[in-house]
Amino acid sequence: DVITHLLEDDEDMANLYLTEKHRSPWVIRDSLDHEEAEMILESYLQIMDDLTTKAKLLDHEIDDTEDLVSIHLDTLRNRLIMMQMLLSVIGLGV
Repeated sequence: DVITHLLEDDEDMANLYLTEKHRSPWVIRDSLDHEEAEMILESYLQIMDDLTTKAKLLDHEIDDTEDLVSIHLDTLRNRLIMMQMLLSVIGLGV
């Protein structure tokens, strides 16, 4: 959100040229002359969007894995209960 708002404000974009401001403080940059800074920020924004998407996918994969492990543990628990019941029935028959 911050980068998107920054990209929408021409004056703030022009103020990103800090080295130029430091070297020549008396030169005022045109508020519409910020193509380089805009390209860099758009690139960063694209990278952040990509990382966010990958993080969300990993989160879903983790949830799916947790569900699968839970199902597997439930199956093992049910097998143990069945074995315990079978042994109880056999014990009563003896």
